[in-house]
Amino acid sequence: MFIAFGCLNKSNTKGAELLNSKESRKTQLDTVYISKDPLVELYYLKDEYNEIVMERDEFFSDDFKDPDLTYKNYINGNTDNKFTSQFGADAYYQCYAYFLKKKYNSEAYKAERNKLVELYHSVNKAYSIMEKGGSSFAHNIPRIYAYVEWDIYNYFVINNTDENNTSDFQTEKNLYIDSNTKILELKEFKNNETLKLLFDSIHQKIENQYELKHVMQFQDRFDQLITQQ
Repeated sequence: MFIAFGCLNKSNTKGAELLNSKESRKTQLDTVYISKDPLVELYYLKDEYNEIVMERDEFFSDDFKDPDLTYKNYINGNTDNKFTSQFGADAYYQCYAYFLKKKYNSEAYKAERNKLVELYHSVNKAYSIMEKGGSSFAHNIPRIYAYVEWDIYNYFVINNTDENNTSDFQTEKNLYIDSNTKILELKEFKNNETLKLLFDSIHQKIENQYELKHVMQFQDRFDQLITQQ
């Protein structure tokens, strides 16, 4: 009986510690801004924010995963429907970016973040033009911030990269430009000056191996949409 009571007491203690730890996530602010970006402004009132942080342990994990896998795990283990719609998913990805930024000195990478956001938005816009629009491209706009935050965290903070330091940046960039040129040479895009100018702008703005690598990875999400003839 003593042993059983001792185990129960330890269990209760751990449960109380866990609850106290989760309670510390709560805010006393009336409003918490997840994003103040005019394109994707998102905020929660205190009660709703506190409900989210008490339920979503993945946003406080020491082992963050990429946003797509994190959201997939949320859907598979879902016990609520707060983030299950397309607009709910948009908010989930924004929350992911918000909480990941709080895990490290995010201000140290402000320039890198702004550059990737700009490049990813341009890629998304280019493929939207090629596909003549669609809701998926609109939903990508808020989700881009999660992809950018993960790429920065993965590359600079935990340094989880397989980059070959001896690679020739200009050679790889030229190959990337050639690949996009082949897309623009397809008959349905050949006379689209807006698209050409957009890709030219993307090419000019890529200035280093880091930017090139991540723009190419992001663009891989869209390349399956274009059938090369």
